[in-house]
Amino acid sequence: MWCRLQIALEELSERVNGDMRKALNQFQYISLRSRTLKYTDVRARLMARAKDEDVSPISAVDKLLGFDGARLQMDERIYAAMSDMDLVPLLIQENYVN
Repeated sequence: MWCRLQIALEELSERVNGDMRKALNQFQYISLRSRTLKYTDVRARLMARAKDEDVSPISAVDKLLGFDGARLQMDERIYAAMSDMDLVPLLIQENYVN
């Protein structure tokens, strides 16, 4: 059991490129669904993120402020906002009025 969880944690660290903030955000999201950390939870979260791996800050802001932005689920909003913590808030601030 521990070996599978260790593999999932190593894969998570590779996916977030060693960014501790992103890893903690992923753990926080997983903890919303269950109180214990399981291999299946980490693996499912990694597979869900695999399809959205290359989100640019501009496409993230377009997704958030676009016509269908209100229909996004909360985890999709969080993922888009956290894709680039330096640039996305600035782009949202610049384009919010428009």
